[in-house]
Amino acid sequence: MKKNLKHIVNCLLLVFGSTNITYSQCIADAGENAALCTHWGLDTFYLGGAPTAVGGIPPYTYKWTCMNSNIWFTYTASDYLDDTTSANPRVTSISDNPLTFHLEVMDSIGATCTDSIIVQFSIFVITLDVKHAHYQQGDSARLYTSVGEGIPPLTYLWSPPTALTDPTDVHTWTKSDTSITYSLLVTDSAGCQIEMLFLYT
Repeated sequence: MKKNLKHIVNCLLLVFGSTNITYSQCIADAGENAALCTHWGLDTFYLGGAPTAVGGIPPYTYKWTCMNSNIWFTYTASDYLDDTTSANPRVTSISDNPLTFHLEVMDSIGATCTDSIIVQFSIFVITLDVKHAHYQQGDSARLYTSVGEGIPPLTYLWSPPTALTDPTDVHTWTKSDTSITYSLLVTDSAGCQIEMLFLYT
């Protein structure tokens, strides 16, 4: 049926001329590469463009694929997307590794076009113990953190900046002679953030 329809279209082009009927190759848009935050729940994100396909002869069918393997399992697009046949599927699961989703679009006469998108996930790692140090009059103490991973590079901001040598240094020093609870805000290159406390007593 698809071959017959394509033959009919070609015949019409010959009879009526290309000025009356336009037939162009489809163009697929998988969307822009993205980095998603995961610490407070996975960001809502949809693959594809607006629209995901143009050109060709609608309607279109969509097929999303990807492959992610480790020593135990192999995962496919259906493990990460709510619908692998949707023009704009939603990302529903995370991965330790960046994922490359491949999009194949087919128009009504069987012409295909492709595109791909890379999605990576910001996953912070932090230990649950409370960080603390004890002060003595006239002494200094070095602050520290157990936050890691995310998508480097990471930036740091301690607050309040009271008695700190550099509030943007992850291992800054404090010379406070009173008890203070410091808060450290860690931000990665994707703009994802995590916060932890440091007790100075």
